[in-house]
Amino acid sequence: MVQVVDNRSRLSGRVVSCAPADGLDGHLSIAIANARVSAVNGFPNLLQGTGGVLHVLARDSMAAGLEPGAAVDLLVRSAGQGRVFLVRDP
Repeated sequence: MVQVVDNRSRLSGRVVSCAPADGLDGHLSIAIANARVSAVNGFPNLLQGTGGVLHVLARDSMAAGLEPGAAVDLLVRSAGQGRVFLVRDP
């Protein structure tokens, strides 16, 4: 059995590419370069220590404005198996 840990991280950087996500209908894979990860109060930061280029999965409906060249500051969560998903800010 795998334990699920609710987690959040703040990810900032620059979008370098955006393409349909392989095997995940209705989602885009967004590559964020120069990624900087920081903690979010009240949540474990499972992405601590990562950087470089991170690929974030986002529902098509949440990806407006996430175009190559855009500077971003995103709320994300790690879903295990190397997957990172965009979380809509409350």
